Amino acid sequence: MNPPQVTSLEMPQRFTPNQAITASLVVTDVESGVRAVQMRYSVDDGISWTPLSAVQNGLRYSTSINPGNALTVSLGFTVTDNAGNFLAFTTCGAAIRETPVTLNLAISQTTIPQSSQPVTITLSGTLRNGAGQPLSIAALPISIYLNNKLAGYVRDVKRLPDGSFQHGTIGFDWTFIPTDFISRSGTTQLKFVFDLGTYARQEQSFLLVVNPPIYLPLIQR
Repeated sequence: MNPPQVTSLEMPQRFTPNQAITASLVVTDVESGVRAVQMRYSVDDGISWTPLSAVQNGLRYSTSINPGNALTVSLGFTVTDNAGNFLAFTTCGAAIRETPVTLNLAISQTTIPQSSQPVTITLSGTLRNGAGQPLSIAALPISIYLNNKLAGYVRDVKRLPDGSFQHGTIGFDWTFIPTDFISRSGTTQLKFVFDLGTYARQEQSFLLVVNPPIYLPLIQR
C-alpha cells in the first residue's frame, strides 16, 4: 500500500538562458519495485507542462531541461510502483534565471611575508548588476580563499568619510596572519568568490608571492 520513496532531488537553483538544466531523482520501492518515473517541467508557473524523458542509472533517474529565455522553471514528477501506488510532486519556481553580476576587485599588494605577524591587504572594487547598480541595500558576502583555505569574508559596502555607506562598493583593510594559511615560501593563490542565491557566480583570483622568513643572526656578547 506504500508508494515509492524519493530519497534525493537534485536541481540547480539558478540557470542561464538557453543552457540546459540537469535534474535527477533517486527513487526506491522495497516492496513491489519501481514501475515508472514520469518527469515534467513548466516555464509558465505551472499553467502548462511539458513531459521529460528520464534516463535511469541504478536508482537515479536524470533528465535535461532547456529553459530557453524563461524567468523560472517548475518541476513535477510522478513515481509509480508495480502495485499501482504512486507519489506525485510539483514545485513551482524550482529554478530561477540568474541575475547577471560583475565583480571587479583590486588588491594593494601582491607580495606578503611568510610570517606569524599580522599582514594587511587593502581590497577595493565593486559588485554590481548588469545595469551597474548595487545588488542589494544589504551587505552581501564575498568569500576570501588563501591557498585554497577559507580565510574570511569581505562585504560589498564601503564606509565613506562622512560616515555614510556606499553599497555595491568594496573598500576594506583585510588583516590576516600568513602562517595560518601558508607553510612555505613561493607563490600562492588569493581567490574571491561571490556565490549567493540566484545571482550569477563570480570568481576573481590573484597570484601572491610569499617571501621566506627573515632570520636575524644571533650575536653573542
